[in-house]
Amino acid sequence: MISESPCILRRVLIAAVFACIASQELAQSKDPALPVSMEPNHHIRFDNGRVRVYDVQVPKGTWTKFHEHTWDNFFVFIIPTTQAYEFSDGRHETREVKPGDVGFSSTATGPYTHRVTAQGELPLHVVDIEILNNAQLGSGPAPPKRPDSSFKMVMENPRGRAYDIVLKPGQSTTVFSRPANTGIFAVSGGRDSENPEDRSPRLWDSEPGDFRWSDASEKLTIRNDSAKDEEFVEIELF
Repeated sequence: MISESPCILRRVLIAAVFACIASQELAQSKDPALPVSMEPNHHIRFDNGRVRVYDVQVPKGTWTKFHEHTWDNFFVFIIPTTQAYEFSDGRHETREVKPGDVGFSSTATGPYTHRVTAQGELPLHVVDIEILNNAQLGSGPAPPKRPDSSFKMVMENPRGRAYDIVLKPGQSTTVFSRPANTGIFAVSGGRDSENPEDRSPRLWDSEPGDFRWSDASEKLTIRNDSAKDEEFVEIELF
């Protein structure tokens, strides 16, 4: 009996340590929710007073803190993973995502609070665009849909319309109209040249997750000047 006491004591101590860790994790998960702008994994990359863009990168197996979303938001996934998320009411959900997938969260019934993690082998990387104050950005009806087959419409709702664009090396779109209040998200990264009518061509060298904002409407073509396929997402906000 005496020789077994140290083993029993070690087991008791190990159990106590694990119980302490579990209680600390539970306490952390119940901390008051932060505004999304203060959540450590959400990095503001753009803000013009009408929209705000966050670059969100979460290591696999790590949870963000609980945070509150106040405004409607679209988001674009940059790398494939399994995203898990938990809402403040205890609901848990998971979804498989791939590069270029687009999501939307509405706050029509009020703000929502959640936290997210990546359960796959890769981290979570998503770029989120908030419509501040849930403003109506356009001044009239939704713009015409883009007829070019290069533009695959992947989402449309009363707040906006999202297109996924994949161009092979050297491939160009036909002339199309990009309306004002359009967000452009680089999924693969690369180099493309934009050729607006009556303006000088411009180049965009991008990394996965880069973002640009277009304030003015214009007609243009886009050509992939990279040596690999290039993918990006354009979201027209209404």
